[in-house]
Amino acid sequence: MKKMTKKLNSFLFVVALIPALFFTSNIFANDATPHLKIVPGKNNAFTLISNNAKDSYITIRIFDDRGLNLLEEKIEVNRAFSKSYDLSKIPNGIYEVEIEDSISFRKYFVNTTLDTIKIVEKNKKKIFKPTFILKEKLLMLNLLNLGNREVELSLINEKGENIYSEKFQNSIVIHKAFNLSNLSPGKYSVEVKTEGKYFYSEVKLK
Repeated sequence: MKKMTKKLNSFLFVVALIPALFFTSNIFANDATPHLKIVPGKNNAFTLISNNAKDSYITIRIFDDRGLNLLEEKIEVNRAFSKSYDLSKIPNGIYEVEIEDSISFRKYFVNTTLDTIKIVEKNKKKIFKPTFILKEKLLMLNLLNLGNREVELSLINEKGENIYSEKFQNSIVIHKAFNLSNLSPGKYSVEVKTEGKYFYSEVKLK
């Protein structure tokens, strides 16, 4: 019963704060890469800025220090824009802000106090998504691993069985080709884990 009450309170908290997160939207003409910026004169607001015509969508997520997802919004990008988020109505503390575009994730940590907000620059990081190319039965993996973290790859068949796995360590750039010619025709799933995130790609062999 206590767990159910705690979950309900968390849910009501999220529902209550979502209207307070949105602040304004307007055009911002110069910054290409999606990123965060503190709003001058606005005590507890940050702004998402982008002028990237290559991306059709950007997703922004905000998490509290317990990992609870307070906001997830998918934004269509067809021109330069900026959108501000006001955190003045939620408790002071450190929040993780994640921006996902077509090729990467950017993670920011923002620290809010009674009347200020700042981006913790030393914790800011960028995670690139892996890309896969299948030519006949040769699967090629490309990944830019700037954090130089361990990367895990798994190949899974239609039964959910892990039929191949490999770990990459101490590699900033990963280029790897896998010969799938010995596999039976069918659908396979490629799973890549990096920086605590999982990426999936489906492979169809004829």
